[in-house]
Amino acid sequence: MLDTRFARVQASVAPLRSTEGTRVAFLRSRVPTSVEALFTDKQSMMASAVREERRAGLFVFAAHARFGHLGRLWLEASETPRAGTVGRHDEVDLALPLDGALSLRHVLFVVQRAGGGVRFTAVDLGTPDGLRLEGGDRVRLVESEGVQIFVASEFVFFCVPTGRDVPWKSDAMRPFSTLAPRVSLRTEWPEAVLSQRVMGRLELPGGWSVRLRADALRRGVLVGRMPRCEVRVEEESVSRVHAVLMAVGGAPFIVDAGSTVGTWCGERRVFVAPLVDGEVLRLGFEVEVCWRSAH
Repeated sequence: MLDTRFARVQASVAPLRSTEGTRVAFLRSRVPTSVEALFTDKQSMMASAVREERRAGLFVFAAHARFGHLGRLWLEASETPRAGTVGRHDEVDLALPLDGALSLRHVLFVVQRAGGGVRFTAVDLGTPDGLRLEGGDRVRLVESEGVQIFVASEFVFFCVPTGRDVPWKSDAMRPFSTLAPRVSLRTEWPEAVLSQRVMGRLELPGGWSVRLRADALRRGVLVGRMPRCEVRVEEESVSRVHAVLMAVGGAPFIVDAGSTVGTWCGERRVFVAPLVDGEVLRLGFEVEVCWRSAH
Protein backbone atom coordinates (compact mmCIF):
# COMPACT_ATOMS: atom_id res chain seq x y z
CA MET A 1 0.00 0.00 0.00
CA LEU A 2 1.37 3.43 -0.94
CA ASP A 3 0.20 6.56 0.86
CA THR A 4 1.68 9.75 -0.56
CA ARG A 5 1.68 13.15 1.16
CA PHE A 6 2.69 16.28 -0.71
CA ALA A 7 4.58 18.76 1.48
CA ARG A 8 3.34 22.34 1.81
CA VAL A 9 5.33 24.73 -0.40
CA GLN A 10 4.01 28.28 -0.54
CA ALA A 11 3.56 29.79 -3.99
CA SER A 12 6.08 32.55 -3.20
CA VAL A 13 8.76 29.91 -2.65
CA ALA A 14 8.46 28.33 -6.10
CA PRO A 15 10.30 30.95 -8.19
CA LEU A 16 13.48 30.63 -6.13
CA ARG A 17 13.43 27.07 -4.87
CA SER A 18 11.68 25.21 -7.71
CA THR A 19 10.54 22.41 -5.39
CA GLU A 20 7.89 21.10 -7.75
CA GLY A 21 6.65 17.73 -6.56
CA THR A 22 8.20 17.67 -3.10
CA ARG A 23 6.91 14.36 -1.88
CA VAL A 24 6.96 12.12 1.15
CA ALA A 25 5.85 8.53 0.54
CA PHE A 26 5.10 5.94 3.21
CA LEU A 27 5.71 2.38 2.07
CA ARG A 28 4.11 -0.59 3.89
CA SER A 29 6.55 -3.11 2.46
CA ARG A 30 9.68 -5.01 3.45
CA VAL A 31 12.17 -2.57 4.96
CA PRO A 32 15.83 -2.81 3.79
CA THR A 33 18.43 -2.30 6.54
CA SER A 34 21.63 -1.10 4.82
CA VAL A 35 22.59 1.76 2.48
CA GLU A 36 23.04 -0.67 -0.42
CA ALA A 37 19.77 -2.46 0.37
CA LEU A 38 17.88 0.86 0.52
CA PHE A 39 19.45 1.91 -2.77
CA THR A 40 18.66 -1.42 -4.44
CA ASP A 41 15.06 -1.28 -3.23
CA LYS A 42 14.47 2.26 -4.58
CA GLN A 43 16.94 2.62 -7.47
CA SER A 44 14.41 1.83 -10.21
CA MET A 45 12.10 4.63 -9.05
CA MET A 46 15.02 7.03 -8.61
CA ALA A 47 16.40 6.22 -12.07
CA SER A 48 12.99 6.88 -13.62
CA ALA A 49 12.74 10.27 -11.89
CA VAL A 50 16.26 11.27 -12.99
CA ARG A 51 15.55 10.26 -16.62
CA GLU A 52 12.32 12.26 -16.70
CA GLU A 53 13.85 15.45 -15.28
CA ARG A 54 15.98 16.82 -18.10
CA ARG A 55 16.56 20.23 -16.50
CA ALA A 56 19.81 20.77 -14.60
CA GLY A 57 19.26 20.43 -10.89
CA LEU A 58 19.50 18.11 -7.92
CA PHE A 59 17.28 15.33 -6.60
CA VAL A 60 17.56 14.51 -2.91
CA PHE A 61 15.94 11.13 -2.29
CA ALA A 62 15.33 10.22 1.36
CA ALA A 63 14.88 6.66 2.63
CA HIS A 64 14.61 5.37 6.20
CA ALA A 65 16.19 2.18 7.51
CA ARG A 66 13.21 1.17 9.73
CA PHE A 67 10.14 2.91 8.34
CA GLY A 68 11.04 2.30 4.72
CA HIS A 69 9.41 5.54 3.58
CA LEU A 70 11.02 7.62 0.88
CA GLY A 71 10.61 11.29 0.04
CA ARG A 72 12.20 13.44 -2.61
CA LEU A 73 13.15 17.05 -3.13
CA TRP A 74 14.17 18.56 -6.47
CA LEU A 75 15.99 21.87 -6.79
CA GLU A 76 16.60 23.50 -10.15
CA ALA A 77 20.14 24.78 -10.80
CA SER A 78 20.61 28.31 -12.14
CA GLU A 79 23.28 30.99 -12.06
CA THR A 80 21.68 32.22 -8.82
CA PRO A 81 21.97 29.79 -5.89
CA ARG A 82 18.76 28.04 -4.80
CA ALA A 83 18.17 26.21 -1.56
CA GLY A 84 15.98 23.66 0.20
CA THR A 85 15.88 22.42 3.79
CA VAL A 86 15.15 18.89 5.04
CA GLY A 87 13.93 18.07 8.56
CA ARG A 88 10.90 17.31 10.73
CA HIS A 89 9.39 20.81 10.71
CA ASP A 90 6.20 21.32 8.68
CA GLU A 91 7.58 24.46 7.01
CA VAL A 92 10.75 22.94 5.53
CA ASP A 93 10.88 21.91 1.89
CA LEU A 94 11.02 18.18 2.56
CA ALA A 95 9.26 17.30 5.82
CA LEU A 96 10.16 13.88 7.28
CA PRO A 97 8.24 13.71 10.57
CA LEU A 98 8.45 10.07 11.60
CA ASP A 99 11.90 9.92 13.22
CA GLY A 100 12.33 12.07 16.33
CA ALA A 101 16.14 11.86 16.08
CA LEU A 102 16.01 13.98 12.91
CA SER A 103 16.15 17.67 13.86
CA LEU A 104 13.36 20.08 12.93
CA ARG A 105 15.78 21.65 10.44
CA HIS A 106 18.53 19.14 9.86
CA VAL A 107 20.31 19.69 6.55
CA LEU A 108 20.36 22.52 4.01
CA PHE A 109 21.04 21.94 0.31
CA VAL A 110 22.25 24.82 -1.90
CA VAL A 111 22.36 24.30 -5.68
CA GLN A 112 23.65 26.35 -8.61
CA ARG A 113 25.02 26.00 -12.13
CA ALA A 114 28.79 25.85 -12.41
CA GLY A 115 30.86 25.31 -15.55
CA GLY A 116 27.93 23.91 -17.52
CA GLY A 117 27.07 21.42 -14.77
CA VAL A 118 25.45 21.29 -11.35
CA ARG A 119 27.27 22.09 -8.13
CA PHE A 120 25.62 21.62 -4.76
CA THR A 121 26.47 22.01 -1.09
CA ALA A 122 25.04 20.05 1.82
CA VAL A 123 25.25 21.81 5.21
CA ASP A 124 24.58 20.24 8.60
CA LEU A 125 22.50 22.74 10.59
CA GLY A 126 24.42 22.19 13.81
CA THR A 127 22.33 19.16 14.72
CA PRO A 128 22.94 16.86 17.72
CA ASP A 129 22.89 13.72 15.56
CA GLY A 130 24.89 15.33 12.77
CA LEU A 131 25.32 14.70 9.06
CA ARG A 132 27.55 11.81 8.06
CA LEU A 133 29.13 10.35 4.97
CA GLU A 134 28.11 6.80 4.10
CA GLY A 135 31.32 5.57 5.75
CA GLY A 136 30.27 7.14 9.06
CA ASP A 137 32.49 10.26 9.23
CA ARG A 138 30.67 13.32 10.53
CA VAL A 139 30.85 16.42 8.30
CA ARG A 140 29.87 20.05 8.65
CA LEU A 141 29.64 20.77 4.90
CA VAL A 142 30.24 18.93 1.62
CA GLU A 143 30.44 20.54 -1.83
CA SER A 144 30.11 18.29 -4.87
CA GLU A 145 29.24 18.06 -8.56
CA GLY A 146 28.32 14.38 -8.56
CA VAL A 147 26.43 11.71 -6.66
CA GLN A 148 26.68 11.86 -2.87
CA ILE A 149 25.20 9.74 -0.09
CA PHE A 150 24.61 11.17 3.38
CA VAL A 151 23.26 9.64 6.57
CA ALA A 152 21.33 11.52 9.26
CA SER A 153 19.68 9.65 12.11
CA GLU A 154 18.38 6.53 10.32
CA PHE A 155 17.71 8.42 7.09
CA VAL A 156 19.86 7.96 4.01
CA PHE A 157 19.91 10.80 1.49
CA PHE A 158 20.82 9.89 -2.09
CA CYS A 159 21.83 13.12 -3.86
CA VAL A 160 21.71 12.80 -7.66
CA PRO A 161 22.30 15.68 -10.12
CA THR A 162 19.81 15.89 -13.00
CA GLY A 163 20.10 17.01 -16.61
CA ARG A 164 22.51 14.17 -17.35
CA ASP A 165 22.43 10.37 -17.66
CA VAL A 166 21.53 8.17 -14.70
CA PRO A 167 24.87 7.57 -12.90
CA TRP A 168 24.34 3.83 -12.33
CA LYS A 169 23.20 0.79 -14.33
CA SER A 170 19.65 -0.05 -13.31
CA ASP A 171 19.71 -3.46 -15.02
CA ALA A 172 22.97 -4.61 -13.44
CA MET A 173 23.06 -7.56 -11.04
CA ARG A 174 24.17 -5.14 -8.29
CA PRO A 175 23.22 -1.58 -9.36
CA PHE A 176 24.92 -0.13 -6.27
CA SER A 177 28.31 -1.45 -7.44
CA THR A 178 27.94 0.58 -10.68
CA LEU A 179 27.09 3.84 -8.89
CA ALA A 180 29.45 6.69 -9.75
CA PRO A 181 32.19 7.28 -7.15
CA ARG A 182 31.31 9.80 -4.44
CA VAL A 183 33.89 12.56 -4.90
CA SER A 184 33.65 15.90 -3.10
CA LEU A 185 35.13 19.19 -4.23
CA ARG A 186 35.35 20.33 -0.63
CA THR A 187 34.65 18.80 2.76
CA GLU A 188 34.52 20.85 5.97
CA TRP A 189 34.79 18.99 9.26
CA PRO A 190 33.08 20.04 12.51
CA GLU A 191 36.38 20.36 14.38
CA ALA A 192 38.21 22.41 11.71
CA VAL A 193 40.51 25.19 12.93
CA LEU A 194 39.45 28.54 11.48
CA SER A 195 41.73 31.27 10.14
CA GLN A 196 41.68 34.83 11.44
CA ARG A 197 40.93 36.64 8.15
CA VAL A 198 37.71 38.61 8.63
CA MET A 199 35.36 38.80 5.63
CA GLY A 200 32.84 41.12 7.27
CA ARG A 201 30.63 41.65 10.27
CA LEU A 202 26.94 41.27 10.98
CA GLU A 203 25.45 44.14 12.95
CA LEU A 204 22.57 43.14 15.23
CA PRO A 205 20.05 44.97 17.44
CA GLY A 206 21.37 46.45 20.66
CA GLY A 207 24.52 47.87 19.10
CA TRP A 208 26.54 44.68 19.02
CA SER A 209 28.03 42.87 16.03
CA VAL A 210 29.63 39.55 15.09
CA ARG A 211 32.83 39.44 13.06
CA LEU A 212 32.77 36.61 10.53
CA ARG A 213 35.92 34.99 9.24
CA ALA A 214 36.31 33.68 5.70
CA ASP A 215 36.73 30.07 6.82
CA ALA A 216 33.63 30.28 9.03
CA LEU A 217 31.58 31.38 6.02
CA ARG A 218 33.04 28.52 3.99
CA ARG A 219 31.68 26.10 6.63
CA GLY A 220 28.37 27.93 7.15
CA VAL A 221 27.41 30.13 10.13
CA LEU A 222 24.07 29.31 11.76
CA VAL A 223 21.72 32.13 12.82
CA GLY A 224 18.79 31.50 15.15
CA ARG A 225 17.49 31.04 18.70
CA MET A 226 19.12 27.70 19.50
CA PRO A 227 22.35 27.47 21.54
CA ARG A 228 23.96 25.56 18.66
CA CYS A 229 23.74 28.69 16.46
CA GLU A 230 26.94 30.70 16.16
CA VAL A 231 24.85 33.90 15.92
CA ARG A 232 22.17 33.84 18.65
CA VAL A 233 19.03 35.92 18.12
CA GLU A 234 16.58 35.51 21.00
CA GLU A 235 13.29 36.74 19.58
CA GLU A 236 10.22 34.52 19.31
CA SER A 237 9.53 35.11 15.61
CA VAL A 238 13.06 33.99 14.75
CA SER A 239 13.21 30.21 14.17
CA ARG A 240 15.44 27.90 16.18
CA VAL A 241 17.75 27.64 13.16
CA HIS A 242 16.58 30.52 11.01
CA ALA A 243 19.25 31.04 8.36
CA VAL A 244 22.80 30.21 7.32
CA LEU A 245 25.46 32.74 6.39
CA MET A 246 27.78 31.06 3.91
CA ALA A 247 30.17 31.60 1.04
CA VAL A 248 28.82 30.49 -2.34
CA GLY A 249 31.29 30.80 -5.20
CA GLY A 250 33.50 32.88 -2.90
CA ALA A 251 30.81 35.50 -2.19
CA PRO A 252 28.85 35.80 1.09
CA PHE A 253 25.15 34.87 1.06
CA ILE A 254 22.33 34.49 3.54
CA VAL A 255 20.25 31.35 3.00
CA ASP A 256 16.92 30.92 4.78
CA ALA A 257 16.79 27.51 6.49
CA GLY A 258 13.05 26.93 6.17
CA SER A 259 12.17 29.53 8.82
CA THR A 260 8.53 29.95 9.82
CA VAL A 261 8.19 33.74 9.55
CA GLY A 262 10.90 34.23 6.95
CA THR A 263 13.91 36.36 6.04
CA TRP A 264 13.07 39.72 4.46
CA CYS A 265 14.72 42.46 2.43
CA GLY A 266 12.32 45.37 2.69
CA GLU A 267 8.90 43.99 1.76
CA ARG A 268 10.36 41.08 -0.23
CA ARG A 269 10.81 37.68 1.33
CA VAL A 270 14.18 36.20 0.35
CA PHE A 271 15.39 32.62 0.44
CA VAL A 272 18.89 33.00 -0.98
CA ALA A 273 20.34 36.51 -1.13
CA PRO A 274 23.84 37.99 -1.46
CA LEU A 275 25.12 39.89 1.56
CA VAL A 276 25.48 43.45 0.27
CA ASP A 277 27.54 45.98 2.20
CA GLY A 278 25.20 48.22 4.20
CA GLU A 279 21.99 46.38 3.27
CA VAL A 280 19.48 45.77 6.06
CA LEU A 281 17.72 42.41 6.31
CA ARG A 282 14.91 41.41 8.68
CA LEU A 283 14.68 38.08 10.47
CA GLY A 284 11.18 37.18 11.58
CA PHE A 285 8.87 40.09 12.37
CA GLU A 286 11.26 42.68 13.75
CA VAL A 287 14.95 41.70 14.08
CA GLU A 288 16.96 43.87 11.68
CA VAL A 289 20.55 42.93 10.83
CA CYS A 290 23.06 44.66 8.58
CA TRP A 291 26.08 43.22 6.78
CA ARG A 292 29.30 45.24 6.70
CA SER A 293 32.02 44.00 4.37
CA ALA A 294 35.65 44.13 5.49
CA HIS A 295 37.62 46.67 3.49
